[in-house]
Amino acid sequence: MFETGAGNGAAVSLFAHAVKNSDALSLMSEVYKYLPNSTDFTVSKGAGYPGYNFAFVGKEFDYHSPSSTPAVLDQGSVQHMGDQALALTRTLVDAPTLPAKTHDAIYGDVFGGPVIVYPPLIGWLILVASAGLAVFGAVMGARRSGEEIGALAIARGVGAALCVTLGTALVLHLANKLLAGDVVRYRNVLAQYRLLFAGVAALTGGATLLIWRAAFAGRGRWTVVVLALVGGALDAILSGGLDPFGLGLAIVTALLALLFGKPLLGWSGWLGVLIVGVALTLLLQVLGPPLTVATAWPLLLGALAIALAGAAGDGGFDRPAAIASALVLGLIAATQLGHVASLIFTTIGPDMPEAMALIPLLAVFALYPLLKGWAETPVGTAGAGALAGLGVILLAVVIVRDPASARTPHPVQAFYLDDATRGQTWRASSLTRLDPWSLSALSAGGAAPVREMMTPVFDKVWLTAEPSAGLARPTFVSTAAPTPEGQRVTLTLTPNAKGREMRLYLQSTVPLTDMLADGHATQLAPKPGKWVQLRWDAPGGPLTLSFVAPSGGALDLRYQEIADGWPTGMSAPPKPETVMPWGLSDHTVLVDRFQPHW
Repeated sequence: MFETGAGNGAAVSLFAHAVKNSDALSLMSEVYKYLPNSTDFTVSKGAGYPGYNFAFVGKEFDYHSPSSTPAVLDQGSVQHMGDQALALTRTLVDAPTLPAKTHDAIYGDVFGGPVIVYPPLIGWLILVASAGLAVFGAVMGARRSGEEIGALAIARGVGAALCVTLGTALVLHLANKLLAGDVVRYRNVLAQYRLLFAGVAALTGGATLLIWRAAFAGRGRWTVVVLALVGGALDAILSGGLDPFGLGLAIVTALLALLFGKPLLGWSGWLGVLIVGVALTLLLQVLGPPLTVATAWPLLLGALAIALAGAAGDGGFDRPAAIASALVLGLIAATQLGHVASLIFTTIGPDMPEAMALIPLLAVFALYPLLKGWAETPVGTAGAGALAGLGVILLAVVIVRDPASARTPHPVQAFYLDDATRGQTWRASSLTRLDPWSLSALSAGGAAPVREMMTPVFDKVWLTAEPSAGLARPTFVSTAAPTPEGQRVTLTLTPNAKGREMRLYLQSTVPLTDMLADGHATQLAPKPGKWVQLRWDAPGGPLTLSFVAPSGGALDLRYQEIADGWPTGMSAPPKPETVMPWGLSDHTVLVDRFQPHW
């Protein structure tokens, strides 16, 4: 269950009572508010109705893909969703009243089982308790060990936590650049999701441990500085120019590594790491309390661990009190974080693996004593290096391996394109690289395809001349009526090729406001000289587009009308089972242009 309505406290409490095992995190619901995505629930949510939105998570290759068919649905997932929906429906039917709007709750499942729900006030109490326990434990532990807690020593702990996290994010950012590519590469990567996840997990763990070892040892800072700056330069090369995000990660990591001049102290360093957790959770609590479900509980477990170790031990990290508290509470934290990491990587990891760098940071809150002890052993560097190397090998396999099969077919594309603006017709493909099937489909007439720019309706597209199919042209009618702000311009576009979808690209010479599509408000507010796109599915008839603009303006409107199938008498070669049509493949696309003035 990944989304609810506003003021969901009562609704989520009812859900937690009704459903006994679920994947539900308020983090996802909160983040989803700011995504451009929409579902059937979007309409009800916008009207102010409470509700619950469920989705399948997994089988990333099939997400929004032609391979997403009933045959590939996991029957256990279908049953699980049905169990949740049925239990929730029964509870709602038996409830005396429907859930009322209250606060936005913080909620999360525990190991995929029961869901814990609490209001934002409890989030503040958890934060305050964590901060208090962290200070108490550090002071008690330092007093018993004879360590002097100073501002600079704590700052080294803060800097180490940030350096490790940002440095690991830089490593994952570079890996993502190597994995990224055109749609064919992306589909190949998704087809190897388990291998991808294992590679990213190993690389994340290895990079994290290597940088932590440098921090604990108090040496190797210049190695980290140089590697970070080299990573920034490599990122620019892979990006084909300056990448502010990658460069920022590199520079900040290098600057923080300068704090590695002395070994990281035990209690001061642990307190510094927990201060990072307190600051992060405080920031999330201010921005949106539901976001804190991912950080507050690892922070509290870490604060409990340092408090128990400091109060019950003699100040040594190698003593039973420190080891036991870190082992038990760290195991709980790591188990829950593993569950959260799987959900996060499934939803955003293939596109943004950098987010995975936060998971080890949250685990270190409780595991700090064990990590410090491990890093100071002779096998620390070898183990971390081996783990990072394993990650590199697994990701290299993902890059070079061809996973094409009947279950994970390659995307291919070939379609018929009629460009009325040029008076030319082609077989076309918008793939970056032509695979053998797409090349054969475009070369049916014997000519070799050439690649051209067709801005704004296409970026670059492969074209092979094809005789005209004699498609009927759409018609455009423009009217204008005076308003206090200038003119209310109305455009009526009537498709003639029985298209199921229209894509409009608009560029105006003047600002356009109050844009309506068939009377429905849009969020488009085109600025002069900037292209904007409007997509209209299943038109079925004329589309009326209207807007308010200053007098004396003009509009350049490019138009795609998309119909299923090839024109009569045309076809593509048979497809082997290892390929699947992608995007506009096996469609007829009619491109036209309209330039009204008012």
